[in-house]
Amino acid sequence: MIDMINNETAEDVVGRFETEIILQNKLIELENEFAAVKATNNHIKTGNKVLDAVNAQLKAKMRALDSKLKYTIKEFGS
Repeated sequence: MIDMINNETAEDVVGRFETEIILQNKLIELENEFAAVKATNNHIKTGNKVLDAVNAQLKAKMRALDSKLKYTIKEFGS
């Protein structure tokens, strides 16, 4: 049974429930959008971790090449 508030007409009650349904649907849309944004954020964080690892590898290779270059210059002159 639908409860009527004060002097509401049947049209008022229907309008109130239609508004409630619209708001509930909007809430579901917003929750879904939030979940999508959160998932994208997690992908970005994962991508950043991969980039940090690649960056660390490149820095290590640069140090190794720098050491080899310094050794070569020392051994064979400049």
